[in-house]
Amino acid sequence: MKLRAVFVLTASILLVAALALGTLNLWVRPLVERLVNANTREFFRGSVRIERLGLDGDLKFRLEGIRAIFYSGARPVPLRLRLLRSEDPAIRFFLGEGGRFKFEGLGFQESKRSGLRGGGKLRATKDWFLDFKIELGDVGLEEMAWFNPENLAGSAGDLKGEIRIRTDAGGSLAGGANLRVDPPGGRLPARFFELLRPYLPADARPYEVDFLIAGLELVGFREARLQAELAEADRMKTFLHIAVPDYNLNLNVNLELKLDEKNAFQDLLQLAGIMSGGTPGGLHGEGRG
Repeated sequence: MKLRAVFVLTASILLVAALALGTLNLWVRPLVERLVNANTREFFRGSVRIERLGLDGDLKFRLEGIRAIFYSGARPVPLRLRLLRSEDPAIRFFLGEGGRFKFEGLGFQESKRSGLRGGGKLRATKDWFLDFKIELGDVGLEEMAWFNPENLAGSAGDLKGEIRIRTDAGGSLAGGANLRVDPPGGRLPARFFELLRPYLPADARPYEVDFLIAGLELVGFREARLQAELAEADRMKTFLHIAVPDYNLNLNVNLELKLDEKNAFQDLLQLAGIMSGGTPGGLHGEGRG
């Protein structure tokens, strides 16, 4: 019998036995916790903790109360995920087409907002792939300050939109994002516009200088939009729009983010670097205002 078939059969027997004995959360949960930590060490350094693991009669699993520390960028970021559940029997995740999953309540541990939700498909084999979409249900722009408080402290606004990512064992990466802050808008630190200086057209730069001359720490904006798409495996094209009525500024900036193909997925998780002044790979852009 092939090794893969033996593994699938053994896993099935263990899951059924655990379900029958009612000990799933007692001894299977720690095993799942170790497995998750072993495969996400680069990002979470063994910090993932799962409060509860459940399995129904159709062998569909539920992971509840997940907490972890995300280590990337300027500082560690404490995250929580309220619920992760499978749409297919657990064994499907180790078979050809993979299994479907959904999640909700993804956000920062101290946040009072409901956070992100979404779902996708995962095949957890040597030839793995992950394809998912994140929907911004209830997220505040102020929460982005976690990634870089020096440059983003004081930000505010309700973020909406979605993020799509697909990656696999072969290193391929595809995806994009469409994020926005609708009217009445919010606020950004004046320093944010300072960081955009190299990418602003000449006729927009006086406004940025005015922010600093006026001694403003925060600048109110009416609306903002960020669109990003992976045009190639190592290149992301982005479009940033911000409207600042008090300064009669309607800013539109095109940026191109060069990714390191070997670490492209992590580079995407570090897109906050665009705002922190320390960009992954290399950043090239042009602007128009």
